[in-house]
Amino acid sequence: MAHTMCPGQDTAFWRPGDIYEVPCSVCGEGVEFFKDDATRRCPGCGRLVRNPRLNLGCAQWCEHAKECLGYDPAASRTAAGGDEGSLVERLKRELARGEDGIARLKAALPRLALAEAELGRQGGDPRVVLPAALVGGLEAPAAEEALKAAGLDAATRERVLELLASPAAARVPAQAGRS
Repeated sequence: MAHTMCPGQDTAFWRPGDIYEVPCSVCGEGVEFFKDDATRRCPGCGRLVRNPRLNLGCAQWCEHAKECLGYDPAASRTAAGGDEGSLVERLKRELARGEDGIARLKAALPRLALAEAELGRQGGDPRVVLPAALVGGLEAPAAEEALKAAGLDAATRERVLELLASPAAARVPAQAGRS
């Protein structure tokens, strides 16, 4: 039998509370979200609003997660011998490794917060933007190695590295410290 719809996206399996409203941080208008919507446009002001309760828990077991997310969480868990968590959490752990790892991680966290805020306002692919924010302070070979160690697929790694090489990426670290 052909698999035509992801069970996690099939509303027949959803529970009360999987569709909810979140106030827009700009104008306060209610924005309706489904649990698997990453962002939606505010009907009041037109801004992209990030879903604060995004639920992609099915990706931890689904055989099609790689097509949905750009990496295979099941393969990452198997390779590491346990549940490794989200891509962002795995990248944080990679940054924290080594002698000056904690300093690298502390330097990356403001970039991550800025990237998360910009995703909420402007949208974008979180599989690319968030890893780029975390590894943005590393030289390209070290960044690629961290992305690979965290289980990001080759095509998405390439997109992250292209973003980091863009002129816009050069301005992010300076902006991350501003209030």
